[in-house]
Amino acid sequence: MRFSILAILAIASAAFAFDFDAHPFDQAPHCARQCGERCIESSSCGSHSEDFGCFCRDDAFRAAAISCVKESCGFEEQLDSLVWAKTQCGHF
Repeated sequence: MRFSILAILAIASAAFAFDFDAHPFDQAPHCARQCGERCIESSSCGSHSEDFGCFCRDDAFRAAAISCVKESCGFEEQLDSLVWAKTQCGHF
């Protein structure tokens, strides 16, 4: 359960590689944003995609982002990221 939610968080984080004014991702935890930016190349959505749902559904991106968040983020930031991602990707 925890891993699937972290996956969603990671996907959501990828959107930070884009224009912050055009996307609702500026509230993601810092570590999650960094992981999203690093893992964007793993996505089939494209680095300039405005389809946030694409990242929420992208298995390769989620796997890369989950790994990054688990390795790079502290426990509290993982939890914060989980809550944020669940909110952002919950309807996709």
